[in-house]
Amino acid sequence: MNNIKIFLSSMIIMSCIGCGLDKMVSDYDKVVYEQTPTVLEVHGGQLSVDLNGTFPEKYFAKKAIVEITPVIIGQNGVESKLKSITLQGEQATGGDATIFFVSGGEFTYSDKIGYTDEMLNSTLELRALATLEDDDKVLGPVTIASGVITTSMRVQNDEIVAVADHGYKEVETVSETATIYFLVNKSNIRTTEKSDDDVKKLQDFIKLGYKTESFVVKSSASPEGTEKINTELSDDRQNSTLSYAKYLMKKLKANGASDYDNYTLSSAGADWDGFNKLVKNSTIAEKSTILSLSNRNKEKTQKERGELLQDMAQVYDALEGDVLQYLRKSEITINSYLPKKTREEIVLLSLTD
Repeated sequence: MNNIKIFLSSMIIMSCIGCGLDKMVSDYDKVVYEQTPTVLEVHGGQLSVDLNGTFPEKYFAKKAIVEITPVIIGQNGVESKLKSITLQGEQATGGDATIFFVSGGEFTYSDKIGYTDEMLNSTLELRALATLEDDDKVLGPVTIASGVITTSMRVQNDEIVAVADHGYKEVETVSETATIYFLVNKSNIRTTEKSDDDVKKLQDFIKLGYKTESFVVKSSASPEGTEKINTELSDDRQNSTLSYAKYLMKKLKANGASDYDNYTLSSAGADWDGFNKLVKNSTIAEKSTILSLSNRNKEKTQKERGELLQDMAQVYDALEGDVLQYLRKSEITINSYLPKKTREEIVLLSLTD
């Protein structure tokens, strides 16, 4: 254990040599971003993002590079990334704009993205990665806008009443998902998981009797093991979850439960994307260091990365409770068709007194 702590401490010290990055992380709340207008607007079917940023004096390290990526997060969690902008310190090269150390500086940014209905209640988030020589650190993220104004789209439809799109969808799907969590190196589904609230909600959804579009089973493993172990464990969890899902669907007489073609399977193995996302959104004090170590070693083999993660988990106790246990999972999703009236039925209703 002492050797592990010494090993990790040396790595952390190396990662903190560029104290310029540490200051940029600690003072990041002094950077000001403004989106104009504060609520995003849609024009011509395009969602516009127009923002400016102001960096304070003595903030931006002279050799640092910061890449900022605006991300629109829809109400269903779907993310849409816009183009990135790269800012450079006065002694760096390759950026779109230069920010000076002594005087600070500003930048402006504009981009557009095709609007979809999922973006109506979305938020605009800025994600930034600062790099100095061989070191990098995550800044933020920062949410700078919420909601979307679609007035121009509604007006456009109202102007030509005879041909305006009524917005009615003859076919629309709805979904419900239950998550099954597993113990370390286990693939059996515990009784407590079968009685969780999300499983109960899934059962209530099945009882609605909607026509099924598909059943989806996804599985994964926390990434501290070898590639072989993670793959086999993820596959085993998929198989046990599939068996349980089939049992549940048939028991509750879900539409299409006996047709194997309705089932879609996905086994992800080691879930590094999920790991980085959970660490980033966690309250772990050392999460910037953990993410930096993870990113700097992403080109190594799964065995090497897994061993490093095991070492970090022994030093940072919160990794197990806040992150790793939530990656040992399977998801059961039912996609169903929402009952709708046909065009013929709508016409008949319109002719009825």
